[in-house]
Amino acid sequence: MEDDKDWRFTQWFRKMPTENSGPEDDDLSAIAFDETGKYVATGDHSGRIVVLENEQEKKDEKLHYKFHCEFQSHSTEIDYVRSVNIEARIQDIKFCAPSCGAQFMLTTNDRCIKLFKVQEKEIKYSTGFNLSKPSAGGKQKQIRHLRFPLVEPVDACPQATMRRLYPRDIHKFNIHSLSVNIDGSTFMSADNLVINLWDINRTDEIYNIVDIKPVNMQTLTEVITTASLDPCNSHAMIYATNKGEIRLSDLRVKALCDKPTRSFSPPRPPSVKIRSSINNSKSAIQEILMSISDAKFSNGGRQIIGRDYLTVKIWDLAMDKEPVRVIPVQEFLHQKLPTLYETACIFDSFDLAVSPTGEIATGSYGNYFHIFDIKENSDILMEASKASVARGPIGTSTSKSANQKNSDKKRSSVSAPFMNLFWSSSRKNNRMSESSIGSDGGVTSAIDADNINLKQKVLKAVWHPEQDAIAVAEGNNMFIYAK
Repeated sequence: MEDDKDWRFTQWFRKMPTENSGPEDDDLSAIAFDETGKYVATGDHSGRIVVLENEQEKKDEKLHYKFHCEFQSHSTEIDYVRSVNIEARIQDIKFCAPSCGAQFMLTTNDRCIKLFKVQEKEIKYSTGFNLSKPSAGGKQKQIRHLRFPLVEPVDACPQATMRRLYPRDIHKFNIHSLSVNIDGSTFMSADNLVINLWDINRTDEIYNIVDIKPVNMQTLTEVITTASLDPCNSHAMIYATNKGEIRLSDLRVKALCDKPTRSFSPPRPPSVKIRSSINNSKSAIQEILMSISDAKFSNGGRQIIGRDYLTVKIWDLAMDKEPVRVIPVQEFLHQKLPTLYETACIFDSFDLAVSPTGEIATGSYGNYFHIFDIKENSDILMEASKASVARGPIGTSTSKSANQKNSDKKRSSVSAPFMNLFWSSSRKNNRMSESSIGSDGGVTSAIDADNINLKQKVLKAVWHPEQDAIAVAEGNNMFIYAK
């Protein structure tokens, strides 16, 4: 009998190719839960947003998401000043506080931030016209009494409408992070050199809180890689750089936070043995390995967790000299670093997912991702795969009963006009192995680095805000795991 506390695969969603789409247009580039976990939204490279709704009525029931709505958030544009294309790819999604039964979400591509409202709207039809359809002979029936036509609601359908378009020319460089403040009225956006604070309800007020742009761009050596607001305090924020440094700022101290309140950086660069015949590539690889791809607050704002290419570092706000813990994630890639550099895989950015209780999830190559339980000192390695799911179009598995097939047909008939996602579910445990976190890399030693597929990678991961559930993305697939 399986332990109820084991992580289990629950659902798989696949973004189907759209008409005239490229090979990577349907790959997922962003995932986000709302504050209750009832809704989860995904964004792809073609600028489309798909929102799923949880059908779970009680917390003790299993999570089960269904299609809610889909809409086009961004489209490919041209920056005529710089003569470059602005891709439609969704860089980040963040839910805002709901209001009057409607969901609000911020979406952004490289340059443009938008606020959307998702709400069910009634579909109405006009009935009771005075003129009826002509008879078989082509004659119109005589009208004896005039009557007013009626507008009657027929059905309700979720629809997304854009409420605000924030100025496009504020960010001169590519936006990579959005973060909504706990006060619900402001949010933060960050690009490679600048961080701005916005009022959600206004598009004409922008406050620049961080600007590291040098006077001479030729001397540029440091860029911002990620930024986040404290989910427990409205005045604290962090941002990380490609130098491996995480900076904590207090918005109450100074309006411009160029000089952080505290700075967290390792005392020295990590010593990694690199076998390469080119000395220049060795130094470049060392610098890239220091870059932090994601950083988040944890443990009620008392800790900061950062993810670089090879490790996860946990910092205590009371000690900025060195991290309290360093967790190896991809130590098995040490011997492949020159190859990763030549194929540009070393520039991949892996997200962090942090639970309310301090557990950490992050992705790796080969469709693998880790779940670290710091309290239990355990590392669970899982594979994001549909191997345990019926292959082919969803709903055609021969192992399903007749009632289940009819249920799938009914579900498809309801959502077919709107959805590009197919659904499947399974209760099989997809866990590979579990061990304690050690200096040797934990369970990563079970991965064959020579045969691992570098094209299959879990870059995006997000944790359910109220339950032990994780959503991870690989290519155009999203997998949900829960306890």
